[in-house]
Amino acid sequence: MAFRERIMENTLSYQSLEQLFVSRRQLTPGAVLVYYKDKILPIAISEIAFFCLKNGVVHLSTFDKKNYTINKSMDELGELTAPLFFRTNRQFLVNRKAVVDASSYLSRKLSVTLNVPVPETVTISKEKITQFLDWLTQS
Repeated sequence: MAFRERIMENTLSYQSLEQLFVSRRQLTPGAVLVYYKDKILPIAISEIAFFCLKNGVVHLSTFDKKNYTINKSMDELGELTAPLFFRTNRQFLVNRKAVVDASSYLSRKLSVTLNVPVPETVTISKEKITQFLDWLTQS
């Protein structure tokens, strides 16, 4: 086998491997399952405004102001919903579409305003401000 043919064969193998990774990335889940009374409901990720950790239990709130509990950790949800959601702090994971604005809070943090009711102030530490602002500008 000539050198040129081996290069072409390796290039094709690399391209097919790259295509496999691209197609896998596109298979991200479009919903999370929540338990409501005696039912299991799929909630589309695009309908979720934020996830909130309160007393060790993860809750989610939708844009139409419905609240559910979910049996996943915030870390799992962060991986599942990236890059659409941002982990503002230990308690909150917010959807980009829910962010209205951000303002200075206690001189070293940002306070984020969401377009849905939130049980407490959503803050971002000084260390995460640049990362948050970069995330906000992404499409």
